[in-house]
Amino acid sequence: MACFDIGIPAYLTDCWGFGPCLKAQLTRLTPGEVQAAYADIETHFDAYLADPAKTVGVPFNYPGAWPDQVAPLYFKACGKNEKEAAKMLGNMYCRVAIGRAEVWLSLPANYIRGRPRHYRVDAAVNRAKFGI
Repeated sequence: MACFDIGIPAYLTDCWGFGPCLKAQLTRLTPGEVQAAYADIETHFDAYLADPAKTVGVPFNYPGAWPDQVAPLYFKACGKNEKEAAKMLGNMYCRVAIGRAEVWLSLPANYIRGRPRHYRVDAAVNRAKFGI
């Protein structure tokens, strides 16, 4: 279970020091809303494992309006602040990557303003560890 940030470079144990902020934001949601958001994020990681041509990351998986599964982050947790909700969702992605069995790489999307993170499986490490 690991996520390696190539920009630092180091293995992450939480979302870049934003853990307390994320915790406060999550308390504004019901347990069901938190669970639905994390479950939806997991589907993007699973989709990448099924097809590595897919991209895992907030601006890639949620390019338009906030879908129902993550809408409470925008409307409730972040008071309709698009930037804060995107950061919150990004921190949730980081926690999912850290908690998964595979080793994930966290990379900045340098070609997008704000350089949001996207995730890829570290193929060499995962082949050695898990045979995937």
